[in-house]
Amino acid sequence: MSKNRYEFKRKFLEEQLERLNREREEFSKKRRYYISTALALIGLAVITYIVFFKIFQQKETGIFVSLSIILYSIFFFSKVIQYYPRDIEQKIFEIQNEIDLLSIDDTSLEERAEKLFRLHQLELKKYYDQTLIHSRLIFLVGIFSIFAGFIFIGVAFYLIFKHPVNAFSEKVLIGVLGSIGAILSNFVAVIFVKMYSETIKSLTEFHNRLVITHYLHFGNFLVAKIKDDKLRENTLSRLAENITTNLKK
Repeated sequence: MSKNRYEFKRKFLEEQLERLNREREEFSKKRRYYISTALALIGLAVITYIVFFKIFQQKETGIFVSLSIILYSIFFFSKVIQYYPRDIEQKIFEIQNEIDLLSIDDTSLEERAEKLFRLHQLELKKYYDQTLIHSRLIFLVGIFSIFAGFIFIGVAFYLIFKHPVNAFSEKVLIGVLGSIGAILSNFVAVIFVKMYSETIKSLTEFHNRLVITHYLHFGNFLVAKIKDDKLRENTLSRLAENITTNLKK
């Protein structure tokens, strides 16, 4: 690769990398906004319960209003998942790797193979770190939503049987509000559990592909250490045949 062409491609990739970093920062700002809003709503729910219980002496109303606000905060926690810049992170990794590859074009065969192998190890680590954080967040939100649904049901039964009200309409209102809260929270939980299972499935498939690629880079690294050109070519040929055979299985 000529020097001018190398510099032009490197500059282009660096500009792309800078643009993607700005987009990632915008996504991070949105995620921080939704997290802050969700936490603020939880704080508001606590304050609302204290106000209704201490000032207005309406404990039951305070509980239901507070739980409704907490349920609404789950919506903002779910938006955090939506604004996880996974695709942007993947593109950034690809561009960074391409820039690294440009810097090893003029090295020896053995050094190039070693750098490619180490570069792929870093890619694996970055990918696993990202996906583990993402899947863990999905799982925790789903579990939280499930517990929120049971809490709504438990509170509704508690208010109906432990604090009986005179009017039948009030009992119906408590039961309906508790049922709606439980259904909504468990609906959110089902969505996140489904997302978690699909994420695990896709991660398993992609993991198998990464393992094959890892073996390929490691084999190339070992073959590059062979000094004899003829023996190295024969070894590469057998390596290619083995890889093709394994992929067909």
